[in-house]
Amino acid sequence: MADSSESLESPDSPDSHAGTYLPIARMTVIVSGPVETHGPQLDKALVDAADAAMDEMLLDLNLDVPVRGRLVILESRPGSWEIEAVVNFWTGAVFAYGALDAIAKAPKIVEGISTIKKSIKAEFAKRVRKVAPEATGVKVTMEAVPVATGFAAVLADAQAQGRMVQVTVRGSTGPSSKGSVVRLEGELAYLVLAEGGELTVCLADISAVVMDRPFAPNAASAAPAARASSRPR
Repeated sequence: MADSSESLESPDSPDSHAGTYLPIARMTVIVSGPVETHGPQLDKALVDAADAAMDEMLLDLNLDVPVRGRLVILESRPGSWEIEAVVNFWTGAVFAYGALDAIAKAPKIVEGISTIKKSIKAEFAKRVRKVAPEATGVKVTMEAVPVATGFAAVLADAQAQGRMVQVTVRGSTGPSSKGSVVRLEGELAYLVLAEGGELTVCLADISAVVMDRPFAPNAASAAPAARASSRPR
């Protein structure tokens, strides 16, 4: 297993999504008013707002490892504009699930879900006023995320961006070989391994996902758009 202190990428690099992900909460956001034409801009505004609010909170904790917030959108749809998303802790360190898990269970985090929600809502509301001035209201709900749902979102995001992943299953001695996600069906994820062969994993058994660099030459340039449109099925 790789050293957990090894960094894949700087958080501010063009490939800053490579690293270890831990889903912590599922979020539903509803923007009221005639705002459907602003949907893609609202999606991006929520990603930016959530990441900024999470980063500010995590910096206040003075952690020993650099941990960031990462929002992954599950789905967005009209009515007026509704967004389903998963909030993640993320670090550029490889196989740092243990550190992320310990941080997620810290009293400040456990007790602070409502604080996180308020911070994200405040950041998002500022952006909504600029992106969709016709909006008449913003509603945000957040709850602890089921493991399978959270990792489905991360794997779907990797698939959309064309990124290699490694998964660690509970009870295993280490992570899988690198592979690409070919499909998600129900509670299962199907991967094609870079070294040959296939891997089928039950989402509920996953304890960690490491997202690596894109395996397609043009995947990095497409990452922002793909990230905002990933859809686990």
